[in-house]
Amino acid sequence: MIRPSPHGWTISQWSNLLPMAGPSRNGQTISPWSYCYSGYSSIPPSPMIPPNVTESCCFTNSWLRFRGSVGVLVYEADTFTLAILFSNPFDYNLYAVELAMEISAHKAHCGSLDSIYTRMYSGQPASTGRDTMLHRVKLSACQEPVVVSAGLVRATATMSNASKSIVKVIVENRDAHST
Repeated sequence: MIRPSPHGWTISQWSNLLPMAGPSRNGQTISPWSYCYSGYSSIPPSPMIPPNVTESCCFTNSWLRFRGSVGVLVYEADTFTLAILFSNPFDYNLYAVELAMEISAHKAHCGSLDSIYTRMYSGQPASTGRDTMLHRVKLSACQEPVVVSAGLVRATATMSNASKSIVKVIVENRDAHST
């Protein structure tokens, strides 16, 4: 955002901070991969998130570029892979703030990250089976959580629609008896 200030013009940076809580028990998320269509990782993702621990990473737009912070973060665990797409655009008149998550009981997110980003951005799931779920939302004044599940794992995320937005992600293991 470019706006007047007492000292001339100010260019704000667009960023996405992603705190992610590991599974509540039995396992950990490992092997992060990230791809930035626009911007870069200013705080890299943690290489491992143990159970009941929260880690953060930050993606920021490139300075003096008229683009926002847009990309995908993928974590692999023993029993699932989770892909998180974030889009915090430079111009809210042309593009919406978007959040998507896809979870898979298979290694569906271990391919080309730019292909995963393109597929998720266009709303196409990795597969049509019950073991993969994609949920994508465009955020406006009204925000909603994104919830995906595969097997006994459920992930929930929320994202603010500010220029320095925060995406919060919680990964939970569900009991076999819960729905």
